[in-house]
This record gives sequence, structure tokens and C-alpha cells, in this order.
Amino acid sequence: MATVSVIIPTHARPDLLPRAVDSARQAGTDVEIIVVDDASTDETARVCQGLENIKYVRVERNQGVAGARNLGIFVSTSDYIAFLDDDDLRLPGSLDHQLAALKANPEAGFVCGANDHGRSGLSADRRSYSPASRRRRRILGTAGTGLSDNAVMRVDS
Repeated sequence: MATVSVIIPTHARPDLLPRAVDSARQAGTDVEIIVVDDASTDETARVCQGLENIKYVRVERNQGVAGARNLGIFVSTSDYIAFLDDDDLRLPGSLDHQLAALKANPEAGFVCGANDHGRSGLSADRRSYSPASRRRRRILGTAGTGLSDNAVMRVDS
């Protein structure tokens, strides 16, 4: 079983998938890559057949990005999950770095990083977050953080 599942929802953008999948592979040493095809009617299925070591899931009726991500979570076999949009890339080693932060801080439910638009020198920042479950968890992140494509979450959180 892989340590982290990277869930890549896609709809009718097969030309972007190889780059996104490759960046997910380079982001961590023990990664399960799940591509959820959200009812594409183009060559997305054929492109995915050519991508090695991915779990390909296709839905017949468009679910939208949230539905596709939820399906990816359902088929995931890892203790941690991360999302990656098909038009985004992960930095090399970023998953391993984030997993180390989560393991060093067991009270944290997830860790997130900043979007790097050509900048370097990301710095660590700690913030508090109160989820609806009434549990307080710490967010381990970086300045300018967003919570979708650059977060790693514990499945049990």
C-alpha cells in the first residue's frame, strides 16, 4: 500500500494529464496516482491507458470536480491523500516534505503549501483551524497558502 494517494480529477483535457501524472510521481517516493475521468468523451481514456502505474477510474455521468475527488478518495488505499488538478504540477519532493511535517506533528490533520509561481524560498508558518467536527487541528503550511492542490490530508481526520 502506498503512503499517499494523489487524486487527479480530469474532464476532456487529455493533453495535460501526462505532465500532471509525471509531476505527481516526482513529488513523492511512495505514491499511488488515481486519475478520475469525469465522463470525458475525447481520447482521455486512451491517454490514460498509456500512462504506467496509475489507477484509472471513469464515471459515465459528469460529477464535477468535487464528485470526482470524492470518488478518488473512495478508491484510495493510502493513509494520506492529496489532490492535483490536471492542469497543475507538484514540485519534486513536495509530498515527501509534507508527509514528514505531518508525521512530526500528529495533532495536525493536514499540511499545505503555497503556490510557487516561479518564486523560491517558501517559509514555514503555523496557523490554527477549527473544522466543523469541533476538533481543533493545526494547519502546517506556508505563507499565501491555499487548500486544494498543495495539501496532504490524513484519511482518518
